[in-house]
Amino acid sequence: MKRKILVFTPFIALLLSGCNFLGPRPVLPPTSGQSTKPTSTTTQPGPSEDTYGTLDNPISVARAIEIGNAIEGASSEGTVYEVKDAYIKGYVQSEPERGDTTEYRFNVADSYEATSNIQFYWGFMDSGVTTPIVGDEVVMFGRLANYKTRTIELAGKKLEGEAGYEIEPPLVKSSSHVDCTITIGSYSHGTVTGAPTSAVPNGTKVELTVTPDQGYYVGSVKAYGQTLTEEGGKYSFIAYSSTTVSVEFAQGQKSALQEAYEAAIAADGQTTTQEYTFSGVVIAMTGNSFYVQDGAYGMYIYNKATDNIALGKIVTVTATLKTYNGLPETASVSKSEVTGDGTLPTPIEITSVASISAVNVNMLANVQSAKFVSKTKEWNSSNTGVRGTFTIGEDNVTVNFDKYGYDADKAALFNGAQEGDEFKLLNVVTNIYKTSSQTSHQLSFAGTSDIISKDAPVVAVTGVKLNKDKLDFVLGGSAQTLEATVEPSKLAGQLTQLISSVLTMVQFLHYMLVTPLLLSQPKMVTRPLHVMYTLVIQKLLLLQSLQKLNP
Repeated sequence: MKRKILVFTPFIALLLSGCNFLGPRPVLPPTSGQSTKPTSTTTQPGPSEDTYGTLDNPISVARAIEIGNAIEGASSEGTVYEVKDAYIKGYVQSEPERGDTTEYRFNVADSYEATSNIQFYWGFMDSGVTTPIVGDEVVMFGRLANYKTRTIELAGKKLEGEAGYEIEPPLVKSSSHVDCTITIGSYSHGTVTGAPTSAVPNGTKVELTVTPDQGYYVGSVKAYGQTLTEEGGKYSFIAYSSTTVSVEFAQGQKSALQEAYEAAIAADGQTTTQEYTFSGVVIAMTGNSFYVQDGAYGMYIYNKATDNIALGKIVTVTATLKTYNGLPETASVSKSEVTGDGTLPTPIEITSVASISAVNVNMLANVQSAKFVSKTKEWNSSNTGVRGTFTIGEDNVTVNFDKYGYDADKAALFNGAQEGDEFKLLNVVTNIYKTSSQTSHQLSFAGTSDIISKDAPVVAVTGVKLNKDKLDFVLGGSAQTLEATVEPSKLAGQLTQLISSVLTMVQFLHYMLVTPLLLSQPKMVTRPLHVMYTLVIQKLLLLQSLQKLNP
């Protein structure tokens, strides 16, 4: 269990320094402050000798991203353009969004399931080209732009201080459907019928009948990493590219939470007409809202104060359900009560966007290595909409920081972060942002989550005395009773002479934050000036010490 503690020091003051969608299919950036939408469909002039690629030999999206990221002068302040035009080939990842006239914007990648993409930003179809659908192969022509270092676009260039374009808006030069082979992965204890026996064009609706053997139930059906729900006895999806559908059968019966989860998704943004009763272990809390999980399924219980709620408690809920931007949650809760004690599930390990999309949402998760990229605003006690972008593996992932998750210690780490700083993100919750044209797999940072700097030095802690409520120790002492790891928070500060041999008294609860209260026996060492320490104690030794105190 983790709990925040409050500590004070008379010598050191606490230092606090101080997008939407940046997952595999980034959110379409707002038009405010950007190029005025074009009104002309005039075909652009032919490429110069400096153009990247040709109509017959266009560059890949990966190459376009490389060029876009290298655009000189790119910053978080606005849009910066490449000096050369480009022909780019890719596959449409999001449903084209139509503007005021006949211009469109959509995301394009080297494959439908790729996690890196660019945006075709408010452009037109060339003469004779039909509007593409998701999965189509397209060749585009235009000028690459770097939008606030977070989205690479193919866009028209706006004249400084003037309406209109210096060059014509981008064009789709060709668009064609692709053949999709639908394969059913290996499974047992049931049957799957309805899969196409030959390749079908993208845009085709595929309907599967999935039947479990006696004594089993359908555990999950997934296509393109998304969990499918049963409607009218069928599991259906649209073919966008060749893919393998995974089907799992489980022994026994569905849990009530799984049935509720599937009902919320099947409602497709509407509120269910009936109430569902289900139970789960509380895995995260944020204000009056909280998450519960049972096995591979979880639910967000929205804005329902519940007496005696705590992490690890089993809560039984009766409510109507819905999805909010793809996230299964309660709509109207008629009953919510703690019904027992449970065990927190083992967090899943997140190493990429694919590892988020491979599991259901509302699941407890850990990220052992996340490199900070950027944030939307400073995190404080009243903020909403605070988001950070982190690189996990090779992907950019959006982490949402709820205002009820505010904690001064965590805010210090987040607000003081610099690009490239590496963190652990612990006890976060898998999340999703889904609209008709885009899907973003994200992570949510609840009040019970942790953000820990990974570059902290290791310090030996000795001279430990334990009781139920307090931990007294000497940092750099000699009476070795217990060893521990100390990780300073990532606060901005210069290398400073800091008194290290410190007699410290602190409440020892679950959050294990340590701050010097009394400096004695001074010993000068060179160390970055940090105020807080996260103490991670070897569990076995800690348990042995507690047993000695409480035989």
